[in-house]
Amino acid sequence: MLFLALLAGARRSAAAEGPDSLRLHVEVGASSDYTNELFYEDTFDSTAFTGRELVDSPETRYAGVLFTRLTGTRGRRATGFEISNELSLGDLLSRDLFLVSLRSAPSTRWTLFALPQVEYRRDRTFGRDLDEWRASAVARVRRALDDDATFFELGAHGDFLTASGAGSEYILDRTAGSALAALERAPLFGLQWRIDYGFTGRVFADSTDRNHYEHAVDGQVRIDLPGGRPLLIEAGGDRRTTMAPALTTRDNFWEERGALDGEVGIGGAWSLKGRVEGGAVQYDLPDSTIYFDYQELRAKLAPRWSRGTTSIALGPRLDALFAALDPTESYQELAAMMEFESLGLGAWWNVIPIAGWRDYDEAPPGTVGIHSSYSFLEINVLADQALPGALRLRAYVNGRYESHIDHAQDARSLYFSLDLRRLF
Repeated sequence: MLFLALLAGARRSAAAEGPDSLRLHVEVGASSDYTNELFYEDTFDSTAFTGRELVDSPETRYAGVLFTRLTGTRGRRATGFEISNELSLGDLLSRDLFLVSLRSAPSTRWTLFALPQVEYRRDRTFGRDLDEWRASAVARVRRALDDDATFFELGAHGDFLTASGAGSEYILDRTAGSALAALERAPLFGLQWRIDYGFTGRVFADSTDRNHYEHAVDGQVRIDLPGGRPLLIEAGGDRRTTMAPALTTRDNFWEERGALDGEVGIGGAWSLKGRVEGGAVQYDLPDSTIYFDYQELRAKLAPRWSRGTTSIALGPRLDALFAALDPTESYQELAAMMEFESLGLGAWWNVIPIAGWRDYDEAPPGTVGIHSSYSFLEINVLADQALPGALRLRAYVNGRYESHIDHAQDARSLYFSLDLRRLF
C-alpha cells in the first residue's frame, strides 16, 4: 500500500540525517486510447424481430499531457513531501489530478503521514457529457513500541464524489468517512504480521436508502521460507448494514476473503510460484435474481524461470463461482497462463497471454439460462520503455475474444493506450 511504503520511507529518512533536498520533475507529451467492443444484439422493424446484428462501439481518444512533481525534505530529512499534478487535456476526456503526500518522523518512535488529493474529470466518451469531482484525504500516525519491532497506527480517511451532466444518473453522489487502526509486528528477521480495522460511514445524496455503515478487518502474516522467499497468508472480512431499513438488500451483507501466496525454489534458476484465494458474500435477505449468495475460488500454479531481471512463468489457472440460489450464474473456468516480465535499465515489460474455457452450469428444469459456456483468448501487455532524447513510452494493451456455444453471445474487445512523454 502506498501509505505504508511512504511511512517506511519516513523512518529511513529519519535514521539517515543529512542535507535537505528539493527536486522538480516535469513530463510533457501526448496520449492516445482506442477501445472497441463487438457483440450481437436483437434488431426489430417496428415490433417484428428481424434477427441478430453484429454491433461494434469503437472510440479513439487523444490528449496532451503535462505532469509535474516537486519532491523535497526538511528538518535534515526528518520530513519529506511530494506535490504532483497530472493534467490531461483531450478531445473527449480531460482530467486533472492534484496530490500532496507528507511524511514526517519527529523522532525514532513517531511517524506522521498525510495524503490529500483532488481530481476533476470532463468525460464526453460514448455519448456522455459528464463533469465529475473527487476528493479524498488520509491521515495516519504510527508509533513504534519499545521493542522497535511492533507498531501501532491510528488514522482517518474521508472521500467525496459528485457528478453532473449526461451520464451522471449512473454515478451516485456520496460522502464517506472512516476511522482506522492497525497493529503490526515487523522485525528484521522472523515472523511478521499485521492487523487492520476500519469503520466507515457512507452517505448518498441521490439515494438515501443506500446510506450504510461498514466494518472491515484485514490481517496478513508473512513467513520467510528457505532461500529468502516469503509465504503470505491473508484473511479479512466486511460487514455492511444500511443506516435505515432498505427495500433492497445490496448494502446488508457479510463478505469474507482469504489468500495464500508463496514461492519455493526447485533448483537453479527455477522456482514454483502459486496463489490460492477465495471469497464469499452472504446477503441478509438473499434472492435468486440479483442479490444472491455466492462463493468464488481462484488458484494458479506456475513453474518460474528467472535470470537476472527477466522471468517467465507458465501454468494453469482455475476460477470457480458457486451460487446455490441462482445456479445459472455458477461456472468453472480452467485456463493456461504465461507471464513474461523483464525489468532492465530504463525499461519494464509485462506480457500475459491467457487461453481457457469457462463452463456454466446447466439451468435447472423450468428455468432459462442467460449464459452459455465459451472458450476465450486474452492478452495483457504493460510496457514502460525509455527512448533516446529523454523520451519515455508507456503502453497498455488488453484484447479478448470469446467463442460461445451459443454463437449469438460471441464477443470481442480491444483496448490500448499509448503515452509518449519528454522528461525534464
